[in-house]
Amino acid sequence: MDNSQASKVRLPKGMS
Repeated sequence: MDNSQASKVRLPKGMS
């Protein structure tokens, strides 16, 4: 997963 803002709201930081 890319480190975009959308990914951060979907999954906690550090999770793929």
